[in-house]
Amino acid sequence: MNRINTPDTRRMYEQAKRKAKQICRKKKRVYWETQLQTIENHMIDKDISNFYQEVKKNKILGQEQASTEAKERR
Repeated sequence: MNRINTPDTRRMYEQAKRKAKQICRKKKRVYWETQLQTIENHMIDKDISNFYQEVKKNKILGQEQASTEAKERR
């Protein structure tokens, strides 16, 4: 890619950035859906200990992720 800041190179950069962001959002959505499915399966199987361990682990991950996203928005 040409390093000169022209409208064409800027447009190409924006498109690549948008595509990367879409991929990250999709992977994030799939990750959380699988985590929720795992938690739900533990509850259905009445595996309460693992259920609460997964909830605790994901609660911590969610808080870390939220703080990281807040820092990125600044």
